[in-house]
Amino acid sequence: MKKNQKTEFYTLDQLDSLIDISIDDISDLLDRYVEFKGLLYDENGKRTHAEGLFVINGATMPQKQPSGEYIDSEYSQLHDDFSDLEVLTPVTGTKYSNNDVLIGNHYKIKTQHDIKQSLYSYEQFKDVAAGMSLPFLDIEKKRDSKTFNYNVQQVNQKSLFTLKEAIYIASNIDEKYALFSPSRLLEHTLQILCDCVKGQNGSGFHLVTIELWIKYYCTLNQRYESALCDVSELTPRTIIDIERTLISKSEFLRWCKFMNIETGLTADVVVENESVEYLKFENARLKKQVAKLESSLSDLVPAAVPLVSIADQYAWNKERLTLKTDFGTILVSLAFMAWMLAEKSPSFKKGNMPNSSKIQTAVMNAVEKLELLDLDNDNHKIILSKLNRDISEALKYLTDILSH
Repeated sequence: MKKNQKTEFYTLDQLDSLIDISIDDISDLLDRYVEFKGLLYDENGKRTHAEGLFVINGATMPQKQPSGEYIDSEYSQLHDDFSDLEVLTPVTGTKYSNNDVLIGNHYKIKTQHDIKQSLYSYEQFKDVAAGMSLPFLDIEKKRDSKTFNYNVQQVNQKSLFTLKEAIYIASNIDEKYALFSPSRLLEHTLQILCDCVKGQNGSGFHLVTIELWIKYYCTLNQRYESALCDVSELTPRTIIDIERTLISKSEFLRWCKFMNIETGLTADVVVENESVEYLKFENARLKKQVAKLESSLSDLVPAAVPLVSIADQYAWNKERLTLKTDFGTILVSLAFMAWMLAEKSPSFKKGNMPNSSKIQTAVMNAVEKLELLDLDNDNHKIILSKLNRDISEALKYLTDILSH
């Protein structure tokens, strides 16, 4: 909805919600406006800068063909053809612009891709409805609730969406009216959505797909084809096939919540602000991370030293254990190993320092997995029970040394 000089402008879908008959039955009696800011071209080619609302009074005319770079991108999939990449649209000046000299004069405006969504005067709509004795709902009663330009109840019945469908829903645009929709909004939504799928969003948000399809150029057939892809194979330059890639409704709504986008849709299953797909993805990612950390920890255990034998001696006969390295050096070595683990993985950090408790847990898991100790045995378990405190003391000792 737009306001200008006490006159309000709405889309056809918004006006359609105010009457019982289809808005298409009376749309030909309404002037079609476009909001524009830029240069107007008169019949002699003279250019005038203007801003405001203008009446569209003719068909758009394509001016140039798309570049190869545009065709080889996700953006091209938003359009059925490329004829409207840059167009001239005939318009007439109105009193709803910043220059009264323009009123009633004919111009052409140049826009990229397609013109902005068409708007219609609410005052003219009321006059037309009154002339037909057509009852309509006062717009004031609709003002407080968001109006969606698609059938929310119908869309809400779906559990899966293509990325293309998700882009139109998030942009609050009915795909059948795409020609008159703001392309920059669609392309902005497309870029953010694809970045999240690729894991390239600056916030770290990752959108998990049900099926991930990409486009690639087949030299044999000399055309672009689609193929299923694993998320690990994606790069920033990968072209996602938005017409075939699928996401669940719950995952789409998780992304909408992150973007603060209201869709009117509701999730079939609510899982504490997360979708099932994302939880599965995060679980797999954490398992890989744990396996990697366990591998790193196993590398720290010297193969020539029988750890179980040392543990037994320490637990049952401490006097038999002799060390050639002084206690201070052992503490420094322990601190260095803690720092090494913290630098390898942020999960081992707490603020700017190694997290002693997390390192203790990882060591115990690794030792148990490698069957170096039986942690169900109290004599074995006690060896690592105070490891976090030992690491903390070692870090303090190292800090004291370095500060002197």
